Amino acid sequence: MKATCAYRYAVINFLAATFLITGCTGSRKSAVKIQKAESAVEKVEAMGAADYASAELAEAHQKLEEAYQLADKRKHKKALLKADEAIATTETVEAKTLSEKAKKDLSDLQASIQSLKTQLEYLRRQQKP
Repeated sequence: MKATCAYRYAVINFLAATFLITGCTGSRKSAVKIQKAESAVEKVEAMGAADYASAELAEAHQKLEEAYQLADKRKHKKALLKADEAIATTETVEAKTLSEKAKKDLSDLQASIQSLKTQLEYLRRQQKP
């Protein structure tokens, strides 16, 4: 009888430890993922995303905040998913920001080229007798 009780006690301890570790792992995974999402948001903000993709940036902030709230409620799987959504949104923000910056740079370059052409034409007219 004593062996059976010891066995049950060992099994209960093993299961309790497994649940505890699993719970901590879920918590740790969501914390790491949320930190990655936070870093991704900070990265696109530093790129100037607010000027080029403000609506998408706000969406990323909202998803990040939801991930934090879910983690606080110990809904770690949902928090992981929401953090993944925030990261995906920041990837969209980054792409749009880079695209819009490239368009602006192209426009600026085209304006500079046009200005140089105008100056060159003016100089050519000045040299003709």
